[in-house]
Amino acid sequence: MTPFYLLEPSHETGAWAPFAGVRPVAELPAGAWLVRERWEASVGRPATAAVSDLLAGFVDVGTAPVVG
Repeated sequence: MTPFYLLEPSHETGAWAPFAGVRPVAELPAGAWLVRERWEASVGRPATAAVSDLLAGFVDVGTAPVVG
């Protein structure tokens, strides 16, 4: 199966402030679902990992791992 990676935006732009840098954008709520859950439903499979330069190693229950 082809891996499905979520790419985190660059936090230098400030577009996601004050949320960026605390947890991955993919783990933020977007209505009733998280951003990650919306993408997983759209693609039809679970995310392999989220790719972030600042949040590598972020761990939370039920989330996709974050890699650098």
